[in-house]
Order: sequence, then structure tokens, then C-alpha cells
Amino acid sequence: MSKLFAGLAFAAVMVFTLAACEAGAHCGSENECTDSKAECASCPATGASADCHSGAAAKCGGASAECSDAKCCGDEKSCGAEKSCGDAKVCAAQTRSSCESAKDCSSNGASCPASSADCKPACVGTTLAATGAELVWGAQRFDGCEVCDIFAVDNELFALVKGKLGYELHCIELSTGVPRWLTVIGKTALRSRPTVSAQTVVCLLDDGAGMVVLKRRNGAYYGRMSTPLKLVPVGGAGATESTVFVTSLADNAVHAVSPTDGLTGWRWRTTGTMFNGPAMAQSGQSKLVVVGTGDGEITALPSAAYYEGQPASPAWTRKLLGGLNGELCTYSTTTKGAVSSAILASCDDHGLYCLDGASGTSRWVFRTDSAFCGKPQAAAGKAFAINGSGLHVLDLATGAELWTTKDGKPGKHTYTKRMLTASAKSVYLTCGEGIGRFEATTGALLGCASTAGVDFLVETGDAGLLVGATRSGRIAVLR
Repeated sequence: MSKLFAGLAFAAVMVFTLAACEAGAHCGSENECTDSKAECASCPATGASADCHSGAAAKCGGASAECSDAKCCGDEKSCGAEKSCGDAKVCAAQTRSSCESAKDCSSNGASCPASSADCKPACVGTTLAATGAELVWGAQRFDGCEVCDIFAVDNELFALVKGKLGYELHCIELSTGVPRWLTVIGKTALRSRPTVSAQTVVCLLDDGAGMVVLKRRNGAYYGRMSTPLKLVPVGGAGATESTVFVTSLADNAVHAVSPTDGLTGWRWRTTGTMFNGPAMAQSGQSKLVVVGTGDGEITALPSAAYYEGQPASPAWTRKLLGGLNGELCTYSTTTKGAVSSAILASCDDHGLYCLDGASGTSRWVFRTDSAFCGKPQAAAGKAFAINGSGLHVLDLATGAELWTTKDGKPGKHTYTKRMLTASAKSVYLTCGEGIGRFEATTGALLGCASTAGVDFLVETGDAGLLVGATRSGRIAVLR
């Protein structure tokens, strides 16, 4: 009799397991890729399955699909079967059933086209490893939630996800993948990406619903409240420990707001149309609130607390020769304990300006035959900016051009869009329909990979870490 009951119990467990897998449930609480060749496992889904042992190749079942649409780093021609694209090989004209072979899309550093939604890579790390990067950690997180945004600040990875309780903000240690905290923001979507300062995380809610301010170290609420804002924020916010700074389209002014109850203190009205949210720069031991207007005027205000009076005058004001073409970028370095800030500005007078954060004076101006556009970037002592001819990489200290993608040099990568991370040895850029790893001082291509199936590529700046993620919560961090 005991054997009969044991047999029935075993059958019930098997039925439950198969039902869960058919419903798309995850196998285990967390799926990790333990090396750069491993595939993350998931329960069998319609038309696709994946193995979860080291070195397993993705198995794509179902109707046939062309892999020839995969492009690496702006190459205008799709890579044929076994054809090299930098250091990566991609498959062409293979059916998804043939991906079961050892020479499938996954193992050769590419993936089935993004149009084949049911043929995504089982592991983000395997896809990105085709650049030559090595996996640091990989995991499945946020089960049952949809990732809305993911970004990095210093050594922390922040993920905004939508779950059953509404929007949640997760903080994860970037270098190890260890979770630090989780806070439920509420049912209302965010107006913009949360702003992270040294002490706080500011979340501006959509449709003027208010803001939520958290303590960065543990995710606890400041006063545990969401406060309606009678402002129309232009973009994100700036913050110090005592005050949140918001730029408003309603009156073209910078507003100093209490982080605990939303009480508006002093405001500073600009002469032109506010262009973007405030950037924070360093001036000695003090912070400055830097804003720009559409006519090219950049103003730095002392970061006086909301309960203090309006600053008597700006710390500095600088008028460029043309209008701003993108958000301001601030970059800080520390030398012998002293913090120095640089501000990068794209201007439609064909110039990329580098201003001293403390004084507003020009450190250098780099001009080309076309206007710079979008937000410039800075990392590892280099500035990155885009104009009509491509991406320009400059020495941040002198403004000297190190290399460029102009006229297809080097490597015909004319579709570079943004820098993901940089170190003294290499730079990772999005390019074409993929991602490329370049030598830091010459721009020589070291490797590239398709990013089909990777929903988010995270900018980590100086960290030198390449981060990819999916909306379902798969995260991979490589170096």
C-alpha cells in the first residue's frame, strides 16, 4: 500500500512539473550561467527549448528562419555562413532546427534575427561574449515581473520593474550581482529615469502625480510618502542630501523642493526656454546645479537648500555661440582628494564644448564640419560625441582627437551610436545592429556580436563592465 501511495505522489509531482513548464514557469528560483559558453535554462516553451549545462548550444525548434539578417557593427553586408565579421562568426540561411548543431548561431557569436521573437538566445552572456568579453556573473531575476528600465551608477545596478504590486526599484551590486534592496514605488509610472545622488534616489512620477525620494543606502522612504508636484518637470531631477532640484516647463525655472513633503522653496527663473533637467557639478567641496537653455546659455547655481533663500547670483553663466543640441554631461575626477568636474555640451555651432565645472571657463572646444547632437559621454579620461559623420573619441584633458568612425575608419563602423563602457584598454560601443569592442587608443576593432534578443545595454562608464539584460529579467555582466 505504501508503494502505491508513493507512486501516486510521484505521478502528481510529474504532472505538476510538466504543467508549470508548459505555462512558461522558470525552472528553479534563479538560473545562472556559470561560464561564458553556458546557456540559461528555461522550461520548455512552444517551439523552443534550451539546455542548461556548460557549453550547451541553444536549440531553436519550429519553422525555419534566416540568420542572415544579423549584422555586426555596422557592416552593410550581412555575414554569410562561416564568414568572419571582426572576430565573430555568424550563421546564414540556417533553419532554426539546424541550430541544434555545434555550429549554431549561439556558439558562433550571433543569434537568430530579432524578428524571430520565439528564437531569442537563452543566455545574454553567451551572446555578448562574442566580443571577447568574459562573464563576471549572470542571473535570472525579478521572476513574474517586466523590466521597464535598467541603469548603472558607480558600483550599483538599478532596475525598475513592473510587478503585481506596481512599480518596484531594485538595487543590485554591479560587480557581484548581490541584491542590496527592493522598494515598491507604487502603481503610477515614472516620468523619467530615477536620479541617483550620493545620498538619495529621486523618482518623479508621471502626470504630475508627485515624487518618491528614497535613501540610496537602503531604499527606505524619506518620510514614506508620495507627494504631488505642481510642476511640469523637463527631465530628471538633481539632488543633494537636503534638497531635490527640478526644472519646470511651466515657468522656465529651477525649483528647490523638500525631499520629505514636496514643499517648494526658492526658484530661479532663466531667460530662455529650459532645455533639460539639472546636472550636478562639483565646485570645491560644494555642489552646483547646472542647467541649459535652448539658446545656448548654461547657468550654474549654488545648491542652496530649499529652506534657504534664493541664491543672490549664479556661480557662473556661459553663453555658447549656438544652441544646445543635447543634454549636458558632467564628469568628475578625484586627484589627491580634490574633486574636479568637467561639463560637455553639444552645440549647433559645430562645436563640442568642455567647460570647467567650477568656473564655466572653456577647457577646450572641438569643431567639425557638422553640428554635434545628443548627449555627449565621458569615461576613462575620454570624451565621446556624435555628429553627422560619426562618433568622435577625444582626450578629455586636451580635446585632441584620438580616433573617429568618420568615413568608415576604422573598420567601416559608420553606425556607432553610444559608448557603453570604457577602460584604459578597451571601449564598448553600440554599432549597427550589434555591439563592438574597440582598442581604447586606436579604435581598432577587437570583436563584435549581434544583440538580437538583448533588450537593454547598460552604460557603466568607467566601470569597464559590459551589461546586457532582457525584459524578462535575465542579466549578464561581462568584463
